[in-house]
Amino acid sequence: MTKITFKWLLFLMMITSFTFIANAEVCNQTFTATGQDDGPTTVSVVATDITCNGANSINSLTLVNTASDLISGFCGTQYDFDLVIDGVTIVSHGCGTDLNGINIPTTFATLEVFSYDLDATSDGITITFDIAVDFSACNQPSDLTALNVTATTADLNWTELGTATTWNIEWGAQGFTPTGTPTNDDVTANPFSVTSLTAQTAYDFYVRADCGATDGLSAWAGPFTFTTTCGIYTPYYTQDFSTWVPNCWLKGKGPVTGATSYGASNWAQDGFANVGTSGAVRAYFNNATDNEWLETPSFDLSAGGYEINVDMALTARGSTAASAMGSDDELQLLYTEDGTTWTNITTWTAANAPSNTGDNVTINVSTITGANVKFGFWQSEGAVDDPEAAEFFLDNFAIQTIPTCFAPTNLSASNITEAQADIAWTPSGTETLWDIEWGAQGFTPTETPTNNDVTATTFTISGLTAGTAYEFYVRADCGAGDESAWAGPYNFIYPIGDNCSNAQDLSTESSPYSGTTTGYTASDITGMTCTGNGPSRIFFIDVPNGYQLHIGQVSNAFDSKHAVAYGATCPGDQEIVCTDDPDLQEVIWTNTTGSSQRVYYILSGYGSLSVGDFILEWSLVTCPEPTNLAVSNNLTDVSAELTWTTGGATTWDVEWGAQGFTPTGTPTNDNLTATTLSISGLTTETAYDFYVRDDCGADNITDVSIWVGPFTITTLAVCAVPTDLTATTTGVTAQLSWNGWTATNWDIEWGAQGFAPTGTPTIDDTPNFYDLSGLTAQTAYDFYVRADCGSNNIDTTVWVGPFTFTTTCGIYTPYYIEYFSTWFPNCWEKARGPVTGPETYGQCNWIKV
Repeated sequence: MTKITFKWLLFLMMITSFTFIANAEVCNQTFTATGQDDGPTTVSVVATDITCNGANSINSLTLVNTASDLISGFCGTQYDFDLVIDGVTIVSHGCGTDLNGINIPTTFATLEVFSYDLDATSDGITITFDIAVDFSACNQPSDLTALNVTATTADLNWTELGTATTWNIEWGAQGFTPTGTPTNDDVTANPFSVTSLTAQTAYDFYVRADCGATDGLSAWAGPFTFTTTCGIYTPYYTQDFSTWVPNCWLKGKGPVTGATSYGASNWAQDGFANVGTSGAVRAYFNNATDNEWLETPSFDLSAGGYEINVDMALTARGSTAASAMGSDDELQLLYTEDGTTWTNITTWTAANAPSNTGDNVTINVSTITGANVKFGFWQSEGAVDDPEAAEFFLDNFAIQTIPTCFAPTNLSASNITEAQADIAWTPSGTETLWDIEWGAQGFTPTETPTNNDVTATTFTISGLTAGTAYEFYVRADCGAGDESAWAGPYNFIYPIGDNCSNAQDLSTESSPYSGTTTGYTASDITGMTCTGNGPSRIFFIDVPNGYQLHIGQVSNAFDSKHAVAYGATCPGDQEIVCTDDPDLQEVIWTNTTGSSQRVYYILSGYGSLSVGDFILEWSLVTCPEPTNLAVSNNLTDVSAELTWTTGGATTWDVEWGAQGFTPTGTPTNDNLTATTLSISGLTTETAYDFYVRDDCGADNITDVSIWVGPFTITTLAVCAVPTDLTATTTGVTAQLSWNGWTATNWDIEWGAQGFAPTGTPTIDDTPNFYDLSGLTAQTAYDFYVRADCGSNNIDTTVWVGPFTFTTTCGIYTPYYIEYFSTWFPNCWEKARGPVTGPETYGQCNWIKV
């Protein structure tokens, strides 16, 4: 082997050799590179480099070693090789036999063989190997496509790359799992027509060539996906816009003569009349250049006698409030029979715009009798950019046969009480008989009347429940099975708790209470600082003196505000709480006023559209729990004095134990008559938990509060560390003090602020309170203290500190002079106030110049 002295020289070439044998199913491709072993020399192969199989499907790939360099005596001593497939090392530091016969995945993306230098010399090498390609001798078809696709048929087409004249096809709904069993076998036509498809549906198809007994079958090609077109609908047809964009509808832009582009449009999904955010569509009048199309599917109206029925509304943009259309704003309804020429049916302008709450509109199209008719809504801002910003809504679009029996209109409800309501409607013709179906709001109509053959245009519904929302439908009965469409629903509710005049008494309800603000109004609750402007619910409960009220939402489906108050009349003039967040907040209030109080809970939506369901939970506690659990200063190494504040009782129970103990509910000390408890026999430097409850019945059983706790205390060390260091200063003196617990002697070390303590006391064996003298006025000092329980500087605690104090200004004896070289000088003060004396210190227009 030739040695060379330069490095990184790489001459790489790929030589492709083809070996074809008639009807054979294997070909070899050779790959080679020459260079230096420390280069490294690399042979890189990508999937598209495998070409000897032509268009035929590859069954398997095998790495075949044919080069002496990979098996010479120098491999393993001067160099070796790695094989990496798709980033995964298959062979590491191998030679020829290691790389021979390795199967390569047919789905591989990249393959690399590269050298490693094993000695200090750069060796020239040549890497050569073959990839054996096992392939099918029957060419796989290519370029699958579908032609002449209609709503129910399609011509499947492909390109034959060999000489096959027979093919197999398997097809099904998009995403189906192919079985390998043809749907259509021995097909001799290309393209091939499939029928009985479903309109507006995606399909996949696969195809393979059948090359006869000698060359067999090709691999399957595919899938190719195609979608059938929209069919032609025969009415009755309805679209509620619950999905957007609905099947076979189109949105686009263009002049009134027809859309010039599809996809982008300001027709969008929204809540009808801006109530909610879905279930209807709207376009807004915004820019003078807006010309927006919304096209329906195609309809077969050849039978004639049809009408369009649609709900329409016009509101201010982003609001439920009313709005006008601009001077040349318009919405046209048009139709086409050839997909090109559009003809106007009717137009809405500022003169005939729908209301902000919605109108049901019927348009007679009985004279349009084409077999392929499309309708389009065209919305235009016009040439004038008017200041009005309105939104036009559509919902419940329907094409139906013009009825001979007409649905009633103007549904209403009045005289609503807790148990009944009077409903009414207006006939659309000479009808004299009607059917009614009603139920709780949101019920699914059965079209079987709840009340039928009603002979008046008013009817009293009874058996209602206060606070429950209801809805009703009504239809005309013209006899002999000729009935109108149902009109409705119309919603109504007896709004118990809607305002102060009918506030809801919680004493008549069971906790928890499930309710809703849907259908309620936004009450004007004066005096409340944080109630929202959405629909409200008002509850009240009487709380006797000494009782504790717990109340709050435990579930909420909307953004709410709430307030709790008592006193005077609804909604109360003494606020207990008035808050926005959190929605799920428990309010606890103890009545200590001396008399029973009516407490109001006001629940309102944060905004005008904030409505929904909630669950309210409450309870009256006759024995409120204690608060402010603590330990007094009488804490030692073996004892503690526990304290608390009563919730209102005069007797208390305590349960205590080592920190983390599981409380049993049985008092360790019961029927206590003071809000303190001294416990002894404790272990030094040990943590304990204690719980307390009010015992309003003084019997541990009846009328007790909940347990409150745990409160954790830790006993002191035998020689307790001092706490709470402090100092009282004058100009040249300071009195040092601390909480010394049970010790009687302490050591002090002190000095100017920031001094480095030595651990040697400045003052030894002093009692608590120590007077320092001879200090310098207006100077900062530090002091440290430790307990000396043996008065021997041996049985001592750690040093505690530093505590920093500053002496006050001294009293000067003249002669005195101040040059104001610093600002402002020590012991001077600046202030504001009248001649009678300063009132505020710190702010002043005396300044240094």
